[in-house]
Amino acid sequence: MRQQHFDTFFEALLTSTESIKEKYFQLPVAYGEEYIYRERAYCYELYHQIRNNLPDNYPYLFSGEVNKAGHPDVAGHCGGIIPDFLVHNAGHMGAEDNLVIIEVKTIIGADISTEGTGFLKDIDTINCMTSMPNGYFKGILLVYGFDNNEKKRKIKEFYRERCNPENVLLLFHNNPLEKAIVPL
Repeated sequence: MRQQHFDTFFEALLTSTESIKEKYFQLPVAYGEEYIYRERAYCYELYHQIRNNLPDNYPYLFSGEVNKAGHPDVAGHCGGIIPDFLVHNAGHMGAEDNLVIIEVKTIIGADISTEGTGFLKDIDTINCMTSMPNGYFKGILLVYGFDNNEKKRKIKEFYRERCNPENVLLLFHNNPLEKAIVPL
């Protein structure tokens, strides 16, 4: 049953990425022609789009930035973390209650050079939260930003070395108004 609920959520997520407009993908800068990545702006719009695409009777709660630092089960196992998104039955820690944990990074913010920071920290968080007792059924690492093939190659390499693809999915959202993809 959890696989069916995950599939429903994953389809809503992919459909939602197709609705992310450029102004949320990269934010315009006042008084300039520059645009910059802002993870929060992207995440808030993604949250809005996913909520619109999930069925009304979806049995899990979709939450943003739930602070797990003081949670008695999570903090002892994974430390003080604040995932970008959770799909869960809030207030419960049974075997079926935690469905998906999602970490989002911009292509620029997906740092793979220093342990414990950037993308590597997110990998550690997802791996911990999917392996703990009554942990999350699936994890998703979502990297968004315009094509940077060399960086994406390195990200995929780290992902393959450190994640179990049966538990953790990697997604690239390359362009506004396009569906995110699972890289080969």
